[in-house]
Amino acid sequence: MDWQIIGIVSGAVAATVALATFVTSQLKPKVRAAAQFWAHLVGVEANVITGQERIPGLFEVIRDLKALAGRLEDRLEERLDQQDEVLANQDGVLETIRHEVEFNNGSSVKDATLRLEKGQTEHVAKLVELAAKLEEHLKPVPAAPVTNVTIHTQEAPHEASQ
Repeated sequence: MDWQIIGIVSGAVAATVALATFVTSQLKPKVRAAAQFWAHLVGVEANVITGQERIPGLFEVIRDLKALAGRLEDRLEERLDQQDEVLANQDGVLETIRHEVEFNNGSSVKDATLRLEKGQTEHVAKLVELAAKLEEHLKPVPAAPVTNVTIHTQEAPHEASQ
């Protein structure tokens, strides 16, 4: 064997190992990043031995989010239906209140209140008139003129003898 060939082969092997080491050191982070991306894309199953927790894949997460959105939409629809019922009830109550506080030819609370106030005003006027008459009636009456009458009587004769 020729030492020269052994030297060339040894140099070629060393260069190949150096090149492989360089390429591996440059590619390793990229390969690791690609592996992590793939793991997040398809998911990773739990491994009791290594302690790896289950990681759901991107498509599984999207499917779960769609299901959650559907459930939220259903709950929102139920809630909106409940609110529609409440608002319809409130509309009825408000209509009843509006009917009572607006004029409607005599049957509302407002009409009744106005009738009562008008009647009260009339009663107050009548009471004032009666109070004036009572005051007039209770005024002190002027004293009647006093007439002094003197009656002279003659004494009876039998009274004179005594």
